[in-house]
Amino acid sequence: MKYEELKERVANAEGQAKEDLEKKLDEAKAKRETAARKFDELKAASADRWEKVKEGVGSALDDLKKAFD
Repeated sequence: MKYEELKERVANAEGQAKEDLEKKLDEAKAKRETAARKFDELKAASADRWEKVKEGVGSALDDLKKAFD
């Protein structure tokens, strides 16, 4: 079940069913937020690695240019 579908079911439910669905919705929201944070961390880590790789490549190219000067 998709998050938006669960939100719709909560809106239409009553009584104990609504309470149970609200609990599931809260759990789904927390997991969704955790996944989003992890994805952001991954993107940031990749950017850090990219900068290190870029610096290394730049240094290697500079060294190569110096070798031919």
